[in-house]
Amino acid sequence: MKVGETIFRTLIVATKINKFTKKGFTLIEIIIVIILISVIYYLTFANFNTTQAKVDKINLFNLKQTLKKMNFNDKVSLKCIDNEKVECFFVVDGTIQNERFTGLFDKCPTVYEYSRHQKVIYFDDVELERLETLPICFEYELKKSGQGSQMFVETENNVYIYDNILDKPTKIDYINDVSVYFDDKISEVKDAF
Repeated sequence: MKVGETIFRTLIVATKINKFTKKGFTLIEIIIVIILISVIYYLTFANFNTTQAKVDKINLFNLKQTLKKMNFNDKVSLKCIDNEKVECFFVVDGTIQNERFTGLFDKCPTVYEYSRHQKVIYFDDVELERLETLPICFEYELKKSGQGSQMFVETENNVYIYDNILDKPTKIDYINDVSVYFDDKISEVKDAF
């Protein structure tokens, strides 16, 4: 037997013995496992958490800002349906998002055109999955240019005035105060010149 062959066999036997007598994990192996678990957790729960955070924080004052933060190419909207409870959902570039949420309205608001005449807006019904058609009672749309729906939204407690200038709506107490609101805006414009 040659010396080189003997050394080679000894190394093989030592390696096999070392594999069977090893009793723990190296630090590198533990770090790799932790990283893999973290990546799997992130991929599983990150999308759910961000959607839930949007839903938890949305209200009539931050509606436009919330929609601006969403990822869309053409337009995004929030639609609410009267389905025993008022349920709302997002529509991104014409695609209805699956998540529905409640809590924005206790009951359907009355929505008026953005004018002195206070003409009520009636929205088209929406066809959801399973060929279910439900009446829309509120819809706010935001285009990529930043132009949002202009309207008055009368809830049980207040009236919110959405225009294209402000990110947050103006809040007034009663729908009859709309004429005072328009008079104030006309005065502001006249005073500016």
